[in-house]
Amino acid sequence: SVMSTLRVDGHIVDATCTSQDCVEVEVRMDDLAEGTHIVEVGLGAKAADGAAMFAATRSMFAAEQRPGLRSNPGLMDQPGLICNYLTELCHNAPGATWMRISELGGEWTEWLPYEPVTPWQATPGRGVLVQYYIEGSASYIVGDCAIHRQERCRASWHGEMFLRTDTNKWGMLDEGRMKLVDHFTWGVNMSFDQFVRAKFAPYPNWTKSYGKQKAREFRYQLPSFDPRSHHFMSDAFYDGTEAIRQHMVDRDLWEEDHSVASGSESADAFWLSH
Repeated sequence: SVMSTLRVDGHIVDATCTSQDCVEVEVRMDDLAEGTHIVEVGLGAKAADGAAMFAATRSMFAAEQRPGLRSNPGLMDQPGLICNYLTELCHNAPGATWMRISELGGEWTEWLPYEPVTPWQATPGRGVLVQYYIEGSASYIVGDCAIHRQERCRASWHGEMFLRTDTNKWGMLDEGRMKLVDHFTWGVNMSFDQFVRAKFAPYPNWTKSYGKQKAREFRYQLPSFDPRSHHFMSDAFYDGTEAIRQHMVDRDLWEEDHSVASGSESADAFWLSH
């Protein structure tokens, strides 16, 4: 049965059938620690029809005492990350094994073993970013900014941002300086009487810029030595800013007017409407 091969974090657990044919089982764990946990059903476990599984299965779940990066992957700013009078970083990333830290405008540290509290002398008014590695992914990044113990500022990837367009001669007529209006959010008021090309730039020069990345088609086919490859065709996946935007809109995660800009060196200018 499933119960005979069920493991949680590599250990045999007491499980109870919750249905007559034991298709569903329940595991009660009173002392479950925060972090990532692995549930495994081993090779040979029998399905409801009596057929034995020919491969093991593995899944993960996260346990958190308070909302964190795993339960809220959209979290970007974390109040209290800079803590103890700007002398430490207090982390909330259960399951993380590695992390690295960067102060706004500075370099990243080396990857460090994760710990709940890290000694760190923060600079008042200068944001701090922390990137975490959790179960195979390093896509978890949060930021915080503090002026003193009771006053926060806005966290951001960059200390400045400029919007350069046809109308301001790409920064020659007007620098197009933007204002940090929220955490990781820049804004500027501009008026247009036509469609114009534009790019974002985080520095007064063109060291780095953000624009539109052309779509690229990817097809994941079976290898040619597999005889099924002659008849198997997968739907194409697309990379690029428009493909990402459409992916998010189709899943009701973004509105139609939301988009994304790419920092790739091959990114082109995007269009702004009047």
